[in-house]
Amino acid sequence: MSKRKRRYKESTKCKSNQVQDNIRQLASGSGSVWNVSSTCNPVCSSVQWERSNRDNMLKFTITGPNTGYIAAAISQDQLMGPSDDTYVCFRSAAEGAPIIINSGYLTAQAPPTITGTVETENIVSTSIENGIMTCSFYRAFSVTSRIDETNVTWDLQ
Repeated sequence: MSKRKRRYKESTKCKSNQVQDNIRQLASGSGSVWNVSSTCNPVCSSVQWERSNRDNMLKFTITGPNTGYIAAAISQDQLMGPSDDTYVCFRSAAEGAPIIINSGYLTAQAPPTITGTVETENIVSTSIENGIMTCSFYRAFSVTSRIDETNVTWDLQ
C-alpha cells in the first residue's frame, strides 16, 4: 500500500480465481485479520498480520482449505492487478512433499508471476492438518519488485 492511509469498508468484495470471497476485518491494533464470512464451509480462509519483533518486518499467516495452494495479495486497490504483491503457499502432489512459499506479483486476473521463494529464515511455519493449510512467514514493511521495466514498491508502514 502507498503511504496514504486507506479506509476499508467493514465488508468488501474481492475477486479470487474460484469465487468472489466476502471478506471483513475482524481485529485491529498491532495487527489485523481478514476472514471470509462466517458462512464459509467447510473451512474459512483468512489472512492475519501483525508487527514482528524483527526489525521492519510483519508476520503474515495465511489459512485456508487444502486445495493444493492458498494465496494472498497486497494491493493498492480492490482489484486484481495491475501490480499486486503476492504470496502463494503450495504443496506438490507428492505425498510428504514440503510446503513452499513463493513470492511474486499479479499484473491481471491471471496466475501470479513468481519472482522467488520466501527465504528459509523468514518462514515461521507451514502445515496441513485436518484439511487446513497454514503458512506463516515474515515480510519486510517495504518490498520493491521490477514489473515491466518499472520498480514498484509495496510499503505497509
